[in-house]
Amino acid sequence: MLSALIRPRLLLMLFLGLFLLLDSITLFQLVLTYLHPNLNVGFLAQHLNDYLGQIHWRGSFFIHAFFGPLILFTGLISIGTMFLPKRISSISILRKIHKTCGKIYVASVLFVAAPTGLVLSFYAHGGIIAKLAFITLSFLWLRVTYQGYRLIRSGRISEHSSVMIWSFGLACAAIVQRRIAFILSFWFTYQGATEPNLVYCISAWGGFTLTTALSFLMIWLQDRRSPHTMVLCVLAKCPKL
Repeated sequence: MLSALIRPRLLLMLFLGLFLLLDSITLFQLVLTYLHPNLNVGFLAQHLNDYLGQIHWRGSFFIHAFFGPLILFTGLISIGTMFLPKRISSISILRKIHKTCGKIYVASVLFVAAPTGLVLSFYAHGGIIAKLAFITLSFLWLRVTYQGYRLIRSGRISEHSSVMIWSFGLACAAIVQRRIAFILSFWFTYQGATEPNLVYCISAWGGFTLTTALSFLMIWLQDRRSPHTMVLCVLAKCPKL
């Protein structure tokens, strides 16, 4: 039974890892376009006349954007080593890589990406519903990542691994959000309708909802921890299993 679950788990991780690696490269290429003197490109073009003149928005955007590929890369490596067979993940060099990437990931999320993401949340398109989605994501990402840091400091490695899988799932929410927005925009265009606010609202909430669900599935495959246990692990006292 266990061997039957290990194979799908590794295949799922390999598939997601390849997808995230390719998307990280695409995201990095997109970020490089923001170095061009002409700021009327990509995401900036939508906000050029609205917020670009505001220093706090502009600073938060560039910091958030340039740390994105770093967080995805270090997070992918850290999480990836958790799904390797124990005889491989226990190799000294891999453990060092895991710890180094993990430290970079946690510091980048807690002190850079989540705070700047929270600032940007108040300026999101889609009205109050979309803003609430991004604000919720920012606070949840902060809390989950901080709890993962606390657990490893307490020596609770198993619980730490599960919580950090959820944290990385939240880090990938923006990737899923963009995919949902693209599909919905294509659908509404095909139907001859234009609903940008609705697209923003659905994609904003759908992004981290889907990645959270996928994270819980991977946690269950790895440690048999239920979503209820994971919520307790982050919001209250984390039970030892």
